[in-house]
Amino acid sequence: MKRNRKNIVVNILIIVVMLVTGIFAYSKTHQTIKKVAADNTSSNSAASVSAQADIATPPVEPPRLTYTGKIPILMYHYIRDYTDQGDPIGVGLSVSPAKFAAQLDYLKSKGYQTITFRDVEKNIVPAKSIILTFDDGYIDFYQNAYPELKKRQMTAVSYIVTGFNGGRYMNNSQIKEIASYGIEIGSHTISHQNLATISLAKAKNEITDSQPILENITGKPVISFCYPAGKFNDAVVALVKNSGYKYATTTKNGLADFTDPLILSRYRIGPDTNIASLIK
Repeated sequence: MKRNRKNIVVNILIIVVMLVTGIFAYSKTHQTIKKVAADNTSSNSAASVSAQADIATPPVEPPRLTYTGKIPILMYHYIRDYTDQGDPIGVGLSVSPAKFAAQLDYLKSKGYQTITFRDVEKNIVPAKSIILTFDDGYIDFYQNAYPELKKRQMTAVSYIVTGFNGGRYMNNSQIKEIASYGIEIGSHTISHQNLATISLAKAKNEITDSQPILENITGKPVISFCYPAGKFNDAVVALVKNSGYKYATTTKNGLADFTDPLILSRYRIGPDTNIASLIK
């Protein structure tokens, strides 16, 4: 009888030990599961926050430096053979294709690189930079200057009067072609009027309305402007600035100082100009 009681007690103790062990094991397993779930939730939450932060916060670009140095800018009009003595102004604005090609070769030999105002805006200005500008958008630029520039992988800025299209001037298709190559297209107003003497309202139309016309032709932003005949005053400069142009050229002779980018000087190039005396 005592032996039976002893066996019963032993069995009860074994059952108790098994129950306690099972409860302890279950408790540990449950805690582990909760910890893993919590870690996963925390990880997913952090990943979600990180993903949201990536979406909500665009990468910050470093501030773009503004170029404030000096660059020689050459001012051309016609690139043609022209000797009509009855038109002295036209003769004075003309450079023969042969002389123009020789001038390009001279610039190359001296290590100059042609750039545009778009390059200046990006502060891409090599040590020996030069800007070639051509006023009025004459057809001879397309016929005579453009091929010589392409041959030497050089670029330029062509100032277009939007109201002068076809005939003596480049048409929209030609303007688009040279822009696609890399010639920068700048505005030279709608009708080439003296901006300093017409009304401010008219001047504003000439300056502002020409810009989207050229942008529609080229598909590129127009950031540079040229004052017709070099005529301007403070009010006109303010209109140019408020219209969104970044650079504007005058007919003042000299080296362009980009500390004042809306009244840039240029060197006028005529039929007898020796550019070696201007560009070393």
